[in-house]
Amino acid sequence: MEESRIESQGAGRRGMKPVDRILFVLAVLGVLASLAYTATIYSDLPDRIPTHFGLSGDADAWGGKSSIWVVPAIMMALIALLYPVAVFNTKATDVGGEPVPEPVRFQIVSHMRRMLALIAICLSLLSWDAVFTMSQAHALQWPTAVITIILLVICVVYTVKMLSAGSAAKKSTKNPPGGS
Repeated sequence: MEESRIESQGAGRRGMKPVDRILFVLAVLGVLASLAYTATIYSDLPDRIPTHFGLSGDADAWGGKSSIWVVPAIMMALIALLYPVAVFNTKATDVGGEPVPEPVRFQIVSHMRRMLALIAICLSLLSWDAVFTMSQAHALQWPTAVITIILLVICVVYTVKMLSAGSAAKKSTKNPPGGS
């Protein structure tokens, strides 16, 4: 009974790669640094700050200066949600109803963990972008656009990697080596 439980954990028994842990730590530190920076400039902010910007880069919505805390707080919450998903979501047990071999399961989980760690880094960068934008009262479109494009590329690339690993596993179970 105990053996089947351990076997079913599979990839979960293998810890997260150090680089992924480092990326998550850097993401948290990045948001904490944006919060620390916000604390240092908070008293110098006007009572009313921009909270949204149009395509022209001009503010089109305003709020109290306490609004500057919202985006970093949301980004920290999102990173806090991503980390347990990366650590505990290791149940890549089948692809199309076929069981996934242990090495493939670990590969899929590793790709998922890397994707979530890189997303966390992007969230940290978005936190900084929001603080700078709101404190300067004018948006530069390119930082947000570049970070958003990077996020999309990360999601597409790692989704393709996970699907490819799963597809290869599915093909290998249908056509085992040496079989005809």
